[in-house]
Amino acid sequence: MKEAITKPLKGQEKAKAKGKTDARKAVSRREGVPPRAKVLSDGTTVVGIDIGERHVNLCEIDSDDAVTETRLGNTPKKLREQFEGKAKRRIVLEAGAHTRWIAELLGELGHEVLVVDPRRTKLISGSLYKDDRVDAQTLAMLGRDAPTLLKTIPVRPLESQVVLTLVRARAGAVQGRTRIINAVRGLLKPYGYTTTKDSRGAGFTAHIRATLDPILLRLVDSLLVLIDTFNAEIKRYDADIELVLPRFAPDAVHVTSINGVGALTVLYFVALVGNPGRFEKTRDVGPYLGLCRRRQDSGDYRSELGITKAGDNLMRALLANCAAYILGPFGQDSDLRQWGLKKVGGGSRAEKKKAKIAVARKLAVLILTLWKTGRVYTPFRKPANEATKAA
Repeated sequence: MKEAITKPLKGQEKAKAKGKTDARKAVSRREGVPPRAKVLSDGTTVVGIDIGERHVNLCEIDSDDAVTETRLGNTPKKLREQFEGKAKRRIVLEAGAHTRWIAELLGELGHEVLVVDPRRTKLISGSLYKDDRVDAQTLAMLGRDAPTLLKTIPVRPLESQVVLTLVRARAGAVQGRTRIINAVRGLLKPYGYTTTKDSRGAGFTAHIRATLDPILLRLVDSLLVLIDTFNAEIKRYDADIELVLPRFAPDAVHVTSINGVGALTVLYFVALVGNPGRFEKTRDVGPYLGLCRRRQDSGDYRSELGITKAGDNLMRALLANCAAYILGPFGQDSDLRQWGLKKVGGGSRAEKKKAKIAVARKLAVLILTLWKTGRVYTPFRKPANEATKAA
């Protein structure tokens, strides 16, 4: 142990001898660096990176426990200058908005990149002395001492990211249209004017232009033009999605045969999941999308909590919309619909909400199963005549 403590001092002397620049200050620290639980057999240096909008903080821990801290600009040029031509390092960073391109760049430079789920790094989010430098040091220590405890996330390919951007851009347009429609309704309520319930298509704006007083129409006409623009762009997004799905995921086109599931939901599901083989059991896709209950069990106590909401918000919303259609008056009769209607029970608001989430979770498993196996969707497991007799 004494020898391990004196080694960082030698590493610091070597760093000073090399004449490090002010942009990269090497500081050897023993405070806050616990004894190693697992020594890397190949002596790989571990780097923790805390990513900010304009800067990234790096913490390197080598095989001698020497800690080197660096602050760089969050640009490809700075990161390439920092890591290009260096020996292979294990780099740990949390998933975030900038993670994909940073992980891709560092992987191209020959380094081992671990993208970790932020929900599994409570040492960072729950710290009483949290800052960017300490966060980078914590990631480096976790990557060195307990990498198996970190839940890693695969880096998403560029094509999948482009598809996700397409669907999310459409969702942004829908949200913008909804906000403007609500604003128009709120502006007209003081005048006793009741708008139509149709908030999609040209029906909403056409109804207002045909029935509203000309003076009031002049005040809100600019907002109506924006609504028409959003409608046109949303239609363009829908047309693009219909064209992209057969090219991006030809093996998942048949999934749209499920009543209530369209190209939008299938395309986003495929781009988000990536590889259908990543789930050993298809039912594991439910927890991945945050559609399973949280648990806080202890001893004989069994908790009754809501869903975790750990996955993608938009994917959950799309699946919930599909489930609402399946359970609604226009839903086609099927095993899934009958199962969901049984969950509704007495028909209270809470029971309907629970049934919708349950159907959404089961629908996600069904989509993954059809995509993974290539089987054709059949509404009933049993023949239709047998199902009718049983009903």
